[in-house]
Amino acid sequence: MKKYSILFLFYWCISNSIHAQRVGIGTTTPNARLAVDSSIMLDQLNTNQGALDRGALLFGGDSRVGISRSFLTGSTVRSGLSFFTGNTRRMVIDSTGQVGIGTSNPLQALHVNGSAYIGYSLGLGSSNPTYAFENYSGYNYMYYSLGIGTTPSSSYLLDVSGSDPSRFRGALQVDGSLTVNSGKGVAYNSTSAAGLKIYPFTTATFYAVLGGHQLSAEGAISFYGGFTGTPRVFVGDIDVTGGTAGELYRVQLQLYGCSTISGLTTCKARLLNTSPNPVNYSITWNCYAIGN
Repeated sequence: MKKYSILFLFYWCISNSIHAQRVGIGTTTPNARLAVDSSIMLDQLNTNQGALDRGALLFGGDSRVGISRSFLTGSTVRSGLSFFTGNTRRMVIDSTGQVGIGTSNPLQALHVNGSAYIGYSLGLGSSNPTYAFENYSGYNYMYYSLGIGTTPSSSYLLDVSGSDPSRFRGALQVDGSLTVNSGKGVAYNSTSAAGLKIYPFTTATFYAVLGGHQLSAEGAISFYGGFTGTPRVFVGDIDVTGGTAGELYRVQLQLYGCSTISGLTTCKARLLNTSPNPVNYSITWNCYAIGN
């Protein structure tokens, strides 16, 4: 028995090298505590089932950190590698090279299930991005809100805030309603920092029963345009008319003495028949109000 032990030790020492507490397998000059001059095969009998067990590569005596085979969910095909810390699978590289962080079934080249932090710029199709986010690859799609200079509100897809203005270069198309400055419009106002609001409305029906060159009694129109000050009110084209007596186009609506209280604007109104002949019509006018 002793003879065979001595022969085995002699054979092992020839095949390998023990040098200054270093072990070499396939080499006589190991450069580390364990040096292998060839491949290392773990779990040769394919007994590991994607867990951090004795068929995996373990780090530390508590067997909570290591590398093992990775399986696609519901599949028996060995599809890649799983990386464990704290006895929990943190990252997966599947057989196609797709990397999953926080998921064992990555759907793209990089699939992160959770938050991500990028210390510098991110380039999509750009190897040296100049900006924090630079996309040369194609379209951008965002399902939820985007906040620029502010935490985005769930009421808006794009929420921009800050002391500096925003600039859109090129054509700007808005499909749907546009609200600017709490209901103000986008018309330029040279006397105020607030933009001008343009408010279209239609008057109630006026009954123009007038003789030639006659001016009607004073009436009024009112509309709730939400203005904080008294706007400028302009009379536009005729919207609806009824009757046939006289020259319709000779009837004019005159507005004056406008005032606004709590967003309700009221204007005095008279009808003027500029024709020498009588008229008899029911008329509504399209009007516009512009102001703050």
